[in-house]
Amino acid sequence: MKKIEISRFWYYSIIALIIIVSYFHFSVLYYPFLDTTSAITILMTPGFSIPGDLYFWGQSFYGSLIPFLAQLLCITYRFPPAMAVAVVQYIILTAGFLALSTLFKSRFFRLLLCLLWFFPSWHSIGHLTSVIGIQMSLFVIGIYLINRFRSAYLQGTKLLWLSAACIAFIGSIWISDLSFISLILLILFLLIGTREFELFSSPLKALKEKSMHLTLLTILFWILAGIGFLWYAKSHASKIISLYHPLLNSPSEMLVSVKMLLLSFFHLLIFASGNVIESIYAWLSLITLPWIVVTSKLNNQPGDPLLKGKWFFFFGLNFIVLLFCLLASHWVSANGSDRRYFSIVWISLWITVLLFSEVSVTSNPSLRKKILLILIFIGSVSSIFPLYIPVNVPSRNTVLGEFKSLETAGIIGASSSVYLSSCVDPNHIKATPHDKEYIRNFNLVNDVFKQNRLYLMKDEWLKSFPDTIDQFGFLLQRRGEPFHKAGYELCRYEKIINRKSYGISDMKYQGHLVEDTNAYSRQVAMITPDFDRSKHFIYGPFINLAKGKYTVLFRLMTNRDLSIDNVAVLDISANFGKEILASRTIRLCDFARNHHLEEFDVPFETTKDYEGVEFRVMFLGGVNLSFDRVVLLER
Repeated sequence: MKKIEISRFWYYSIIALIIIVSYFHFSVLYYPFLDTTSAITILMTPGFSIPGDLYFWGQSFYGSLIPFLAQLLCITYRFPPAMAVAVVQYIILTAGFLALSTLFKSRFFRLLLCLLWFFPSWHSIGHLTSVIGIQMSLFVIGIYLINRFRSAYLQGTKLLWLSAACIAFIGSIWISDLSFISLILLILFLLIGTREFELFSSPLKALKEKSMHLTLLTILFWILAGIGFLWYAKSHASKIISLYHPLLNSPSEMLVSVKMLLLSFFHLLIFASGNVIESIYAWLSLITLPWIVVTSKLNNQPGDPLLKGKWFFFFGLNFIVLLFCLLASHWVSANGSDRRYFSIVWISLWITVLLFSEVSVTSNPSLRKKILLILIFIGSVSSIFPLYIPVNVPSRNTVLGEFKSLETAGIIGASSSVYLSSCVDPNHIKATPHDKEYIRNFNLVNDVFKQNRLYLMKDEWLKSFPDTIDQFGFLLQRRGEPFHKAGYELCRYEKIINRKSYGISDMKYQGHLVEDTNAYSRQVAMITPDFDRSKHFIYGPFINLAKGKYTVLFRLMTNRDLSIDNVAVLDISANFGKEILASRTIRLCDFARNHHLEEFDVPFETTKDYEGVEFRVMFLGGVNLSFDRVVLLER
């Protein structure tokens, strides 16, 4: 039977069609289920700054390569941020596919890879909609460059390819620490039967070669450069400590992660996942993949080294090790073992299957190809099935476009929704989570309160719109009636007074409470000389404070006399007590009246944003001292 080959024209035409159709389904411009991570990627783009934005806000795990490159398109070609992110995302994904396709000889298997890469099954869609695909793209680009290094003849050319490969690997590790595990596996894989790394098998012989000296020096240089860059980026990244410690799950936590993964697969098998096509795909995979392995045989030639066509060993090992690492990761389990983390595992598994199928022999290769084509095609259909069935779901970017009618506005809500409201037009719509949530980027708070119009968003944080509400030290008053935008309910608010009071219930203190009808809360906190004077009498409330001019009023009371003895030190500290912004010492004679609550002002100015701001009173002894409240005034 005559062997049928795919012509160059049809090959590249189909490849281009697959990539274009994928772009119009899964890029941030068109994907209907855009998530918070994608929204933050878009928000980081217009005002990207170094070093603070080298990692995603609030993390030191995901490197922000896409916002870094996308901002260049925004600056140079005036791309809208969402479009810039979409274009950069697919350029990198396409480069990753082209690099990986060089490991295949047959155009048929390259087409299968393209379909798998740009239309993975529904549970692996995180490969396209998160940074997982970008991480893997850079890693396989590094593999391609390593192969070019190994096949080059001129020493200068070899070192250029090697340097480019090292940069790609550093970039992949920057995007995700998980790439470091894959890089270790790759190094071990390359050590098998390769002349370039003879140093490890025959050190004396290798060290005699000048070319080996230059190779090792180049590798050492990029190792040091990579460590330096990653240390610099991580040292300037703020992160949510609770999600990073411990690094690994306990045995019981790992067991929970395994159960969640098996439960997810079980739901697929019993058609309970909500995606019928993917359930069919799961059953067919469970049946046909073992059949392919059993009926295929490797055709080993005498003297055929491992690297001559058996990259499937590496990707198979990568699949097993990464699966174990993800199940053991506390970060993954703390984020609910989200399926997007495991997309790199399933993609690695399928690359293994395709590479194995190409280099192995079987009694009916045509049947095997047809089965693989049908299987991968069904998986691809499962990725777009929820976008059209039971209804055609519009792109999230189109739906959120309703927010553009607000023109310039500031929005406060829960992080799960408020970032999305801003990502359609981050240059004009500013948004931040409310002050009871972790604030990833305090600059957003400043931007929100600079807007003429402020809106609160009703969600799991806000069940109704109160007449007044305190946010970030500002008192906001409701203006008008609630309305709907893009499926969310909002209401307009205005800053009515730049004054915020903190009573005893808002502060920490030592001493005891005493009734006082003149006090803010009808009680004062009193400390007597027998209390521990090495600790602060009053401290708190650990708020975030934007750049600006302020005055803090401390309302205190004591047994006044004409003595010049110091009774207390008032201060304002930031970063949870690590930095003193202002202070004032109070003497007994500074009180105008005996047993009367009086206010003592401490003015100060901040030149940047601060977290963990406290208003503290250090009691120096001698007499009783009472505290009523502190008042923060913005000047």
